[in-house]
Amino acid sequence: MSEAIRTVGVVLLVAMLATVLSELGFRGSRLISVLGVLAAVVLTLHLFDEVIGALEGIIELGGIEEIANSAIRIIGIGYVYGVASDICLDLGERGIALTVLGIGRVEILLLALPSVIKIVEGAIDMIGGMG
Repeated sequence: MSEAIRTVGVVLLVAMLATVLSELGFRGSRLISVLGVLAAVVLTLHLFDEVIGALEGIIELGGIEEIANSAIRIIGIGYVYGVASDICLDLGERGIALTVLGIGRVEILLLALPSVIKIVEGAIDMIGGMG
């Protein structure tokens, strides 16, 4: 709990600092906001390892390792590219933000394709077995 309070405290302090500096006419307040986001990510990075470890344990129990592994990677990639895109938007770089999202979507498609192919092949085999 104290870790959450520390992380939220850092983020709120950075947000307040950025707001005050912006009101005073400081042009680098967005950069301070981005640094605050990065600080929050760094402070909570170890939590991602814990979540992934717990999910991997559940996946091994269910016997759906390969597809579930891809799903977890896809979700992670979606979050990473989404956060990066949001940061670019906050910095006023809409074109870069859209490019980041596009690259993320292509990477997600490439990760999902083998699972989709297996599902389609399984469906074809099942339909072929009926006839």
